[in-house]
This record gives sequence, structure tokens and C-alpha cells, in this order.
Amino acid sequence: QTFADNYFPLFLFLFTFDRNLKTNKTMENPFEEEKQPNKRPAFLTVLCILTFIGAGFSILSELAVLFMPSSFMDGMSLQFAEILGEEKAEEMTASFMLASKLAPYQLVLSILSLTGAILMFQLKRMGFYLYTLAQVLIVVLPGLMGGQWAIWGAAFWAILFIVLYALNLKSMK
Repeated sequence: QTFADNYFPLFLFLFTFDRNLKTNKTMENPFEEEKQPNKRPAFLTVLCILTFIGAGFSILSELAVLFMPSSFMDGMSLQFAEILGEEKAEEMTASFMLASKLAPYQLVLSILSLTGAILMFQLKRMGFYLYTLAQVLIVVLPGLMGGQWAIWGAAFWAILFIVLYALNLKSMK
């Protein structure tokens, strides 16, 4: 027997053992799939950021309407009457009155929408359901409160975002 015959298995063992230590794969099963934490898709990140911006703006708007003094509303009505005429001014005043009546509900729904987006950002499926509920109520609430039903543009964006979020449900737990 030669030197290589005697020591080759030992050399092979030491070589592979050293390599496994360097790559930290000493006791792994090569047939086992690697378990990676769920990674948030870039598209879901973009949707969430857009929702953060939209919901944040909505929250600020509703807070402004809630804390707007009634004297400001009266002054706006007079200015509308001068600029638009009496009939249009009454319509605008009625829409402002409805907005102030809806503001507390819209504020809560905007916060619920933001909460849903935060949960989806954390890859939690419950966020999708909260967001969807909030968006549906935001669209139908004005009609239920005696005003016009949602503007088509608002309904379009709500439906679009719900569908786009639904496409990302597979990456949420």
C-alpha cells in the first residue's frame, strides 16, 4: 500500500470537515429546503407606502374638518354665495355640513385603513380584511348618511387597491 492509499480517506475527511466549518453547513440535510422568513414583495411595499400617504392625508383632513370652527363655515357660505350664486352656495354648504357630519366616522375608517396597511406591511393577512372593510365603508358611508353615494373616482381607487392587495395575499400569513 502506498502513502496515498492509507491517508487519502483521512485527507478527504479533513478537507470536507474544514470546508463545512467555513460555510457553517456541518449537520444540515442537503435534501431539506431552506427555510427563509417571508420576504415582503416590492409591489406590496409600494402599495403600503401609497396607502400610508393616502390614509395619513385623510386623517389630517378629517381632523381639520372636525376642529373647524362654525364661524369659518358661515364665512365660507357667504363667500360661496358671492362667487357662485345663492343656489350653488346652498349646495356647497350642504356638502360641507355632510362632510362635518361624516368626519368622525371617516376619521375612524381612515385610522382602520392605516392599521390594515401597517398589518399588511408586516405580512399579516388580517390587515387585508381590516383595510377592505374600511374601504367599503368609506365608499358607502356618504350614501348611508343621506348624502350622495361615493364619487366614482373614490370607488374606483378603493376597488383597485383592494384587488391589488388581494394579489399579494399569498405572501401574507
